[in-house]
Amino acid sequence: MAPVTEAKQGLNPRAQRARVLRQLAKKQAFGQLVRSCELHPDDSQQFQCTKKWKCCGEMFDNTADICKHVSRLHRDKVEEEAAKVISSLQISDVKITKLPRILNSEEPNNSRKEKSVAVNKSSEPEGVSWLPDVSNMDLGDPNDERGGLVTLFYKYCEVDRPKELEVWQRDLCTRLKLTGKVRVSAEGINATVGGSSQAVHIYIQAVRAHPLFCHMTAEEFKLSPGSARHFPGGLKVGVYQELVPMGVDSSCVSFREAGVHLSVDDFHEMLEQYLQTEDDKDSTVFVDCRNFYESRIGHFLGAIAPDIRKFSYWPEYVDKNTQFFQDKTVVMFCTGGIRCEKGSAYLKSKVRADSESRSSKDWAAVWL
Repeated sequence: MAPVTEAKQGLNPRAQRARVLRQLAKKQAFGQLVRSCELHPDDSQQFQCTKKWKCCGEMFDNTADICKHVSRLHRDKVEEEAAKVISSLQISDVKITKLPRILNSEEPNNSRKEKSVAVNKSSEPEGVSWLPDVSNMDLGDPNDERGGLVTLFYKYCEVDRPKELEVWQRDLCTRLKLTGKVRVSAEGINATVGGSSQAVHIYIQAVRAHPLFCHMTAEEFKLSPGSARHFPGGLKVGVYQELVPMGVDSSCVSFREAGVHLSVDDFHEMLEQYLQTEDDKDSTVFVDCRNFYESRIGHFLGAIAPDIRKFSYWPEYVDKNTQFFQDKTVVMFCTGGIRCEKGSAYLKSKVRADSESRSSKDWAAVWL
C-alpha cells in the first residue's frame, strides 16, 4: 500500500487538476442525467409531495435507486456527456491518464519555466460553473454589515471523495472572501458562511451548479443579514465523520433511513388534528429535536422537549425511551432540518420497523 500512496502524492499539480476535473465532469454528467429522469408536478399531479423518477419504463421513488439504475445501464451515456463537458472547457490536457513527460534536463531554464506556466494555465478549471472566475468582478466589501449576508445550508448525499469537496469549498470561499465554517463528510455538506451580498449569491449559484448539489433549490439556502465579520475565526473548512455531531458512525446509521419529510401544510394539519383529537395523543407524539436552551424559548403545544444539552445526547435519550416510541407516529422538528434527518434515522433504527417517523424541517425553520 505504501508505494500506491507515494505515487498519488507524487502527482504534480497538472495531473492532479486533470484527474479532479475528469471526476467532476463525470459527476456533473451523471447528475444531469438523473435530473432529466425526474418527474415534476406538471407531469403527474400525484408526485407533488415526493420526488419520483422514470427511466427505461421503470418508476423510482428514491435517489439511491435511480442512481444505481443510471450507473448500471447508462454508463456509456455518462462518459459521453462528461467528454462534452471537458470539451466545452477547451482544456487540452484533461485526458491525461498517466504521469506527464519529464522535461529534458538539457532544456534551458527559461524554456522549462515557460512550459510550466503554460501547462498550469491550460489545466486551471476556471470555466467550471462550480468554481467561477471572479478575478474581474467587484464583490463588494465582505465586512459591510449593512449590505452583507450570511447563508446556511446542508445536504445529505453520498460523497466518495470528501477531501476533494473540502479543497473545492476552501478555494471557492477564499475566492469570494467568505468566512464561516464548512463541514464536509462522506454523508454530505453542512455550511454557514458570510460575506458581501454579491459574493454570497455567487457562492450559492456555484454550489447549485456542482454535480452533487444540482438538485438543490434556492429555498434550501437560508439567508440572513450579516457579513464576514460575524465569524472572527475566519474560514474553517474540514472533513468530519458526521455533518452534525451525534456520536454515531454514519456506517451504522445512514441518512438514507431518515423519516418522511413533511411540508409546512402537512405538519400544520397533523398538529391541529393532534391537538383537537384525544385518540391521536395515544398514537402520535411530537418531539422537539433542538437543544434544551432553544426549546425553552418556545415550542409547540403538546410537544416533548427532551432535556438534552447537545445533539450528541440524542442517542442516549432514544435508548432510554425506546419503548415509549414503539408503535407511534413520531413527528420531529428542529431549527433547520439537519438534526431531524439524522435523529429520525437513529430513532427508526431502534424502534420496530412498523413504527413511522416523520420530520418537518420547513415548518420548524419558518416558526423559529
